[in-house]
Formats: sequence, C-alpha cells, structure tokens
Amino acid sequence: MRTISLVFYHARDISAGDAVLSEACQAQLDALVQAMIEFEATKVEQIAIGEDGLITAEQWLTLDASDAIVFASSTSLGSIAWQFEKFAIDSHQRHGDFNLNWQNKLAAGFSFSDAPGDEGRAVLNWLVSFAMRHLMLWVGCADRAISPVVADDIRYGERGGQSGLTLSTGSSLLSSPLAAGTTTSAGVLSHCRNFGQRIAERTHSLPRTALDIAC
Repeated sequence: MRTISLVFYHARDISAGDAVLSEACQAQLDALVQAMIEFEATKVEQIAIGEDGLITAEQWLTLDASDAIVFASSTSLGSIAWQFEKFAIDSHQRHGDFNLNWQNKLAAGFSFSDAPGDEGRAVLNWLVSFAMRHLMLWVGCADRAISPVVADDIRYGERGGQSGLTLSTGSSLLSSPLAAGTTTSAGVLSHCRNFGQRIAERTHSLPRTALDIAC
C-alpha cells in the first residue's frame, strides 16, 4: 500500500455557501483524487490548511509517513496564498532550519484560480521551488491531449502547462460538453483524472527504498 497525501489551502468561495469549494472546483478535485484512489493499493489522505495557515500535529505526521505529497493553493495577488506560505515555512522549521523528512518523496501540485492566466502558473512555479527546497521529486502532467475530449480543450492545457494543473474555481469557460451532473467540461475532468492517475503510477513505480533513503 502506498499513501499519497493532498495538502491544500483554498480561500472560501462565497458562492459555495457553507462549502469550502465551489461545485465546479469540487468536481475537478474529486476527479483527480478518485483517479488516485482507484489505482491499486493506493490510499489518499486529504489535509486542508486552516484559515490561520495551520495543520495539526497528527497531520504533520501523516505527511511525514506519506510516499507522495500533492500541494495546492488558491492564487492571491499574483502568487501563493499567505496561509499556504505559512504552512511552507512551518514545514522547514519543524526540526531546526531545514526539515529533510520529505527528501526523495514524490511531489506534485496544482492551483485554484478564478480564470486562466499567469497567476495559476505563478503558483505552480512557487510549488515546484518549494518541493525542490525539500529535495523532493516533482511529477508533472504527462499529457496535453490524451483523449479527443481533452484535445478539444487546448486552452485548458495551456492554463497549467506541464508542471501541474490550474483548477477553475468557477463554472468552466471551455468549449467541450459539460460532464453529466456537473458545471465542468468533460475535457477538464478527463485532464484531472489523467493527472491523478499519473501521480499514482509514479508513486508506485519508485522503489520504497528510494523514498526512504536520502541521496
């Protein structure tokens, strides 16, 4: 059994009512997570960073024990949300100036963004740099258009690029048909599933010794 942890901060969406995520954003996140869960012998832990930028001591231990960690944050003023930045700083200072508990673990990431643009890519670049500071191994997207449906949504691929995904916090603005029962295009959900499957595949492909032993 391999464990993948998803640790994220998402600014509360007023349109979502009591829910933290909008319907469209939740559908995308569910598609990504479900693809990881469906991969054989894979457990997924979801950890939401609080509005104060904190997670619990037990959640820190969960991240330490994970084989892979997926990072995600809302965009804020052209960069990462301050809550995620606080989490990132705390992750380094838990055991002195630098914490190497995550060295050689797999890492991946995505951003939550209101609309296509540079902010989502800026967050992805920030997350890659953060993972490199922990000496982690980054997993990007393998496809731009694996399926014909995804091919119809070339603009979606351009939103996140190869380093990760940019999940839309509003209704999809893309051209392909909406997936049944959602406000999100089938192409977007397919892209999310492909990314989740790739993360799981890469997690299982790396020998456990490589995850546990420092370079």
